[in-house]
Parts: sequence; structure tokens; C-alpha cells
Amino acid sequence: MDEKPPIAVPGGFVPWSHDLDPASAEQVSLGMRAGHFTVALVKVDALMITVAGAQAVMTLLGGVALLIFSALPWWAVLSPNSNANPLGFAIVMTLAGLVFTATGFSRIGLLYTIDGVTGSLHRRRKFGAPKAWDKGDVERITVVIEPQSFKQREKLCIDIRDADDKIIERMYMKEARTKDSANSVQLARRIGQLLAIPVEVYGKVVHGTEELKQEVGGGDE
Repeated sequence: MDEKPPIAVPGGFVPWSHDLDPASAEQVSLGMRAGHFTVALVKVDALMITVAGAQAVMTLLGGVALLIFSALPWWAVLSPNSNANPLGFAIVMTLAGLVFTATGFSRIGLLYTIDGVTGSLHRRRKFGAPKAWDKGDVERITVVIEPQSFKQREKLCIDIRDADDKIIERMYMKEARTKDSANSVQLARRIGQLLAIPVEVYGKVVHGTEELKQEVGGGDE
């Protein structure tokens, strides 16, 4: 197999390792958890994954709380009687609150249906119009094991990408040592199988769980 270019991550690039064999993907189980997603429907040629409402609401409330508490550093910045000037902290806190609020709001009622017969991906959510990607619109799924610069940790990111290589959905972004990390790769492999698209692995699992190492594998020797 020809070498593929590395993938960009914050702070650098992670080299391509290998592609997972879609033919070896196993059927996922109903109720399986992988990050924010839960498998809600399992059929031979279809799959549905959803985001739990409680998780979306907690993310939204966390964002709102950050925005509320960001008023304190902004008061210190704007008050003529204050000796402190935590402008950078105020900006970071506000931006984080906006991101969490927007993310939580967009994930309320979020679900994806993967249709293996038509090779299409469908998205619905509580707020916002439904969207569909037909066969050929979804290009690949990337599984990136990103080394971290502290305490021998790795971050696992799994993204569904369109034909322009833009991220449709970030399915998973947690430490590789997280308990459900292997489930996320298993789910990605099953989605790749249904959509007939490659599941590409970038980097190598060194400090992750044994289950994750087995699920990701090491490519052809």
C-alpha cells in the first residue's frame, strides 16, 4: 500500500501508520458507549448513534457557567479601581464558555443514521435542519493517536471527514487510556464498513489500554 501523507494536529504532524481492514469489522452491540455517543439501533445494514440528552445539557450548562464566572476577570480588567489586569484569562474563559455553550446546544437531540444499503450518512438534531451525505460525500474516517508532551499520555481523536477533508463529526477525543477508547475504534470500523470508506490510523498506541492496542493493531509488518 502506498504511503499516505501525515495528518496535521496542533503543534505538528502525525504520520500515517496503516488502514484498518473493513472486512474484519465486528457488529457493534446495542447500548455500547463510545465517548459522547451511544449505539441506539443495530441492523445488518444500518446503524444509529445518539448523544445522550443529559451529556449535551451538561456541556451547555458548563458553558453558561463559564460565561457567568468570566464576568469576574472582566470586572477586574474594566474596573478603574482594580490593580489586577487579567485580560488574557478573561478572554480564554469567555471563549471556552462560548465553545462549550455552542457545542452543548448543537448536540441536544443529535443522532446519526448510517445506511449501508445506500452508503449514506444522515444527521438530525433538536435544533437545526437535518443533513444528509450521499455515497461519495464521506471520504474517510481518521483515527489519530496524538502524543502528549506530559506524563506519557496520548490523545485519541476519531473524525468522520467529507470529500473536502473537512470534519463532519468528531466522534471521539479523549485520552488513549480511557476505558471506552477501544469501543470508539470498533464503532469507527463498523461505520467505515457500512459506508465502504477507509478507516485510516495515524500514529501508534504506546500508553493506551490493551484493548485499544488490539483494536487498532499495528498494520502490516
